[in-house]
Amino acid sequence: FMIHPPPHSTKIAAGNHAPGKKINKIKTLVTTHLPADSRNIKGHYQNYLGPSWKRLVEENRRNTGRETVLPDFFIACVDDGCDQIDKELCTPLPMAKNEAGTIDKQMLRNFLVNDRHDTNRMLCYYAHVPERKNQDYIFIHSLNFLEMEPLTSILDVGYYDYILRTDADALLFPGLLNLAPSGSGWIGAGEYGEEGLTDHLVRHFSET
Repeated sequence: FMIHPPPHSTKIAAGNHAPGKKINKIKTLVTTHLPADSRNIKGHYQNYLGPSWKRLVEENRRNTGRETVLPDFFIACVDDGCDQIDKELCTPLPMAKNEAGTIDKQMLRNFLVNDRHDTNRMLCYYAHVPERKNQDYIFIHSLNFLEMEPLTSILDVGYYDYILRTDADALLFPGLLNLAPSGSGWIGAGEYGEEGLTDHLVRHFSET
C-alpha cells in the first residue's frame, strides 16, 4: 500500500545512465511476521520467503540501471521465530530510546538513509515484536504488527513510498525491482497456482 502522505523519493544513482545522472527509485518496504515455531510453520521462512529475498538481493547486485524500485525487508518476529532469520543477511533494527522514552527517529533515519553508503544496497532488518494478549484470532498478530512499534516509527521517518506485507510462505520475484501498484495499493487473493507449482517455483527462483 502507498504510504500517506507519500515521502519524497531520494535520488539514487543508476548504473547504465549518463555519468552523474540521477533517477528517483521507488522505496518499497517488504515486511512479514514470523510467529513462534510452536505454530507448526517452522520452515516456511527458510524454504520460501528467506531464499527468495536472498535471490532478489543477488538480482539487484546485477544492477542494469533500469530498475525502478529499491526494496528493503523488515521482519517482525516473536520469540524463537526470530531464530529462523539468516543473520548473515539481516541485522537487528537499532531501537534506542530518546529522553521521551520513544524510539529515536534520527537514529532510524541514520540507519535507513544516512548510513547507506551504497545507495543501491537493499537492507534486511528485524525486531522482536511481542504479541498482544487475549486476541480472538490466533494469527491476528500477522496484521497487528503493522500498527505497532517499531514499524510505526520506521514509517514515520518518511523514507518509504510503499509497504508490501506478505506471508512467510510466499515468494519474492525479481519483478519486484520494477513493481509499483497503480492507485493506492493491491490486495492478493492467494491460491494462485495448481498443486506442484509452488515446489517448482521454489526450486527455480529461490536457488542459493
